[in-house]
Amino acid sequence: MRQRLGVSVIVVVYDMPQQALNTIRSLAPDHQQSVSARDYEIVVVENRSARTLSEADVVGAAPNARYLLRDETGQSPSAALNAGARAARGWTLALMVDGARMVTPGVVAGILSARRMGRGTVVSVPGYHLGDRLHPEAAAQGWSAAQEQEMLRDLDWWAHGYRLFQRAVFSASCGDGYLVPMAESNCIALSRRMYRSLGGFDEGFQTLGGGYVNLDFYRRAVDAARRLVVLPGEGSFHQFHGGATTGAPGVDREALLAQMSAEYRRLRGTDHLAPGRAPILMGEIAPDALPFLAHSVARAEDRARRLSGEEPT
Repeated sequence: MRQRLGVSVIVVVYDMPQQALNTIRSLAPDHQQSVSARDYEIVVVENRSARTLSEADVVGAAPNARYLLRDETGQSPSAALNAGARAARGWTLALMVDGARMVTPGVVAGILSARRMGRGTVVSVPGYHLGDRLHPEAAAQGWSAAQEQEMLRDLDWWAHGYRLFQRAVFSASCGDGYLVPMAESNCIALSRRMYRSLGGFDEGFQTLGGGYVNLDFYRRAVDAARRLVVLPGEGSFHQFHGGATTGAPGVDREALLAQMSAEYRRLRGTDHLAPGRAPILMGEIAPDALPFLAHSVARAEDRARRLSGEEPT
């Protein structure tokens, strides 16, 4: 019988070699704090493209990584996520639907600590976009992946992982901060048992990029959880790479979003709504992340005023 690890971080990759390697490096034991390679593994699941990584690339970026290469005929990452979950050795699964999302140095330790709160705990890491604006807007203004990689070098992110907060904005799904319910997380952790009880990611979502498959899984996981723990001092940071809804050339974003919404209604019989559960916050907040705490407090106060019938400030 294979020995179980504390957590398996499952990362799905497609046609983004530079961004994927940054993500894997950000998860590596020499970047993650207060953990060792004995505590967790990284399972990189790549859907083959013209710019496929190699196993040597992946293991060179993180020695506790394993690499699974798939020939996927569909447009969704859901089958790759489920394949990664089947191959994983951890008691806890941390699921990253988008391999372009780098993480801060306390993510793995934070997940392990939060999961000790007991069965039914779901752990969520807030999401950000690198740069000064959301990536669809940045793409419209000519922002490029090369410019962003130069920005990352200037931040010296490898030596100072929390500096990512200096050049970032909340993702749209976390736009109101983390003191109110978020619509999704691109780094969500739960027990292997709970993952199985939810049926994993629904492979019926087949629009480009998987449509609402991640929002759907997040909603189902949070609704089923005994408690939702958010790590406010950590983050997953989306790198610009021309993704399906964040700047892909030749993609009509509004038409694609309408198609995604229609697919969700067909599969679930209703429009998508974010989960309503308030989170438990856990962990330290680095100085570079404090502006996002202030933003979260302000938005939570506005929400409280709206719910009480007062006008927000």
